[in-house]
Amino acid sequence: MKDGWKHLYGVIGASENLNFGPIRVGNQEVYALNHEELSAIVSNTPFTDYKTMTKDVVIRYLLDHQKVVESVMGSYPIIPFKFG
Repeated sequence: MKDGWKHLYGVIGASENLNFGPIRVGNQEVYALNHEELSAIVSNTPFTDYKTMTKDVVIRYLLDHQKVVESVMGSYPIIPFKFG
């Protein structure tokens, strides 16, 4: 497992190592953390306090989150996690 904070997008039913590439803003790799038959879809991220950001910036992060979920959904059924 890579060190640091993780942004969690959702869970899929897959046990293989998956890398979806740099989907999100900031070109962070989106990848799967596996446990048995499930994988959490995550990216590395610094700690982010959305409460201190302007509404416009938070909306960009929200759209970024949705873009990743939709991209993964193109290949795997995903249980998406709520942003924030």
